[in-house]
Amino acid sequence: MHPIKTVCLISALLATTTMALPVSVTDWVKIFDGYSNATLNNADTASPSITNAKKSSLVAPITPVTLLDGDRLTLTGTMTVNGSLNSSSFRFGIYDAPDPLPASGTGDGYLGIAYYNQDGIQKISPTTQTHPFTGTVSEIQNHSTTGTYVPNSPVSYSLSIVRDGDDLTITASITQTGGASPFSSTASGSYTPSSAADYFFDTVALLHTDGFDNQEAFYSNIQIEYTPESSPISHWKTWNNITTVSSDLNTEHPTFGDGSADNADGLWYAGKFDTPVTLEVGEMLTVSATINLTGGVDAGHGDFRLGVYNDGGQFDATPSSGENWSAGYFIVPGSELYQMRTNGAFISTGGDAVDLNADKTNEGVFRGSHTEDYIYSMSITRDSATSVDIVSRLTRNESAYEQVYTKNNLTTSNFTFTTMGGSFGGSLNLDQATYSNARYQVSSAPEPEPGSEDSDEDGMPDTYEFLFGFDPDVDDAASSADSDALSNLEEYLGADGVANTGDETSPVLADTDGDGVDDDDEITAGTDPNSPEAGSADRLFGVDFNRSDAYASPSQSLFRTIAGSTDQASNANSYAKTIGSYTVTVSQPDSEKLEFRGANSDSTRAIPGGDVSCSFLVSDFIATRKGSIRVTMANLPAGDYFFRSYHLDSYTGAGFAFAQGSSTETPNTISVSKGGATLHSVQPTTLGSDGLNTTFISNAQVPRIGCSFSHDGSGPLVLDFDASLSNGSDQFLFLNGFELYLIKP
Repeated sequence: MHPIKTVCLISALLATTTMALPVSVTDWVKIFDGYSNATLNNADTASPSITNAKKSSLVAPITPVTLLDGDRLTLTGTMTVNGSLNSSSFRFGIYDAPDPLPASGTGDGYLGIAYYNQDGIQKISPTTQTHPFTGTVSEIQNHSTTGTYVPNSPVSYSLSIVRDGDDLTITASITQTGGASPFSSTASGSYTPSSAADYFFDTVALLHTDGFDNQEAFYSNIQIEYTPESSPISHWKTWNNITTVSSDLNTEHPTFGDGSADNADGLWYAGKFDTPVTLEVGEMLTVSATINLTGGVDAGHGDFRLGVYNDGGQFDATPSSGENWSAGYFIVPGSELYQMRTNGAFISTGGDAVDLNADKTNEGVFRGSHTEDYIYSMSITRDSATSVDIVSRLTRNESAYEQVYTKNNLTTSNFTFTTMGGSFGGSLNLDQATYSNARYQVSSAPEPEPGSEDSDEDGMPDTYEFLFGFDPDVDDAASSADSDALSNLEEYLGADGVANTGDETSPVLADTDGDGVDDDDEITAGTDPNSPEAGSADRLFGVDFNRSDAYASPSQSLFRTIAGSTDQASNANSYAKTIGSYTVTVSQPDSEKLEFRGANSDSTRAIPGGDVSCSFLVSDFIATRKGSIRVTMANLPAGDYFFRSYHLDSYTGAGFAFAQGSSTETPNTISVSKGGATLHSVQPTTLGSDGLNTTFISNAQVPRIGCSFSHDGSGPLVLDFDASLSNGSDQFLFLNGFELYLIKP
């Protein structure tokens, strides 16, 4: 027996119920590697990744399931690739895999359903194939694709299979929220299987074809969810009001009361499950029904009570009793969620009943008689060996009526439930209550939302950290994996500071959309870092400060602490450079002197816009002792601009930036202002000078300032840069160079 199948069968044997299956898909195996260089990482998690993914396949076991009528099986996950998605290049599916699995991925015997990302749903037949997703296929339905796929941005995918009688109905999708025109590829269809084997599934697989055109694929939160058809509640009993005329008590649509005045008033009632439900950790019981009330008063909602219970054998006792039940929970609309009393009526709020002080929403007006139906549900999830989460809702179809009660982590020793039931108290004055679709269902509890598990508590979920190769046990929120001015956490949260809203950027790509403008600069400028088409900018010019046109040695210190007198008489306090039609002047407003590094041959070199051959040098800067540098740019047309301090390391390609330095104190802030208004500021990192005249600083320590603004074109544009201590005094300020962009409308 192949190891992957053995894991599957063991999972099935250990399961305590056949109604819920594991959610996370783990234990991935690479079974096809067309170029013999693919590497699978994090194979034992639900967030695997594969390098050199082009022309490769992955499979993983799921607990075996045979779909019965009404059952649903759903595969979901997230993927990020650093290349394009060509037609059919990404395929994912749910299968009955051959046993043993073909070691090379080129065997036969796969049977199941796959989605070809831009060519629709395919039925895979158990015939000779080159790997699990190709070979003899039967198309179920073509796809519908809209928008434009954006590389390096997460896509969500799903494949759902539902048994409807003898048919299988399939829906599939791939969606991406990033970009100006969000990408979406969807399909749906159905077919009638030719044999019982078509309803059996035990494997999930992912394929990257030769057209996948990327070097690495990151997966996250891959889940399989089995949702069985719910079961009817069709065995009902009543207590307390012997005059009530009830009917259809052996169905899921009982009626209590005959419609005459107050005939259902004061009634207790309950319906028993066909089989008692004992929840295991991770399982959820959902009980639901549709209810219509006739003849009651609007002020009687306190006497309308409904819940889920363990009757403790009292339901079938002789005589049957609605008292002294074992456990349960019920709602009183407009009031509270209660834990049932065990020393009296199961619907009483007295005795040892407990007000659970649940989080609640109480909206709208209760109607004791209305043409609209009430929709009731209660979900009880066992979230640990000793606790449950409870959510109960009562809503009305069309009106703005909503009662929601939520209680999490409730300590309990009871995890068995047998009935649903409630009461129509005396103040309700109810003539009749009609039930329909009274049902119960056990399923896997929803997997926590990505981000809910954060082992190192750095604000980024473990799944996200796995996805981008971070360590989920190390707080790296403040780091920047792509060396832009955005931290890893800022990239995860996006520009709006809220995760999963579609504006997140890649933490491993300084320029997510590949338009030549880094993510942090686009966010500062107000353009979209996920769209190369939206709000791009033209680089007008760049200026670098240096002492020569030769590359400096990479071993030289990047910044030099200036020792000695504050007088710099040998240097000027203003330098100018003409770049095309623009004139750029760098000066010190305090009339002190500016010093270029190695001041013997001062120069200011202009870097024309777009001329990438004229590289910035590695170790040159302009310095001032009084903590202020002014940049004046003349002859600029009116428009919206983006300015950023910059200095490209010719050896590493890293973007060194604004700088500051002192052998004694570090400024609290470095800021840039225009017309007295502060545009942007950063808090620099201490240089850590050892008292020598030179100090080396790493790229990650250097702040970079970027700011956007409007210019009316009426005169020169003036920007002032200042570095100040908390007491307001000035400090050393170094500026390596800068660039100016004109933002396109």
